[in-house]
Amino acid sequence: METKNINRTTVAFINDKSPVMDLIHDDLVASRGDVVFRSDNITDGNSQLSSLRTLPDICIIDLDFHDKGIMKQLGELKFCFNTISNAYIPHA
Repeated sequence: METKNINRTTVAFINDKSPVMDLIHDDLVASRGDVVFRSDNITDGNSQLSSLRTLPDICIIDLDFHDKGIMKQLGELKFCFNTISNAYIPHA
């Protein structure tokens, strides 16, 4: 059975150094997932999102929440890109 016209979900990663997120990213790429970009911080992620013609379906954000400025930066990101309805923020 041949499958046609599959819309692939686009994903953006904004994460600091994380072996788990590296594995998730690599698995998505290996399974032919459409990773739009990968960024190490919100400032760079914001810049990369601004340069896209179409926003990704999912934005995975995994940053160091011990940094007191992260919540403010997340608020700015949400304000600028409020149409991203699926932002996943994993944190342990």
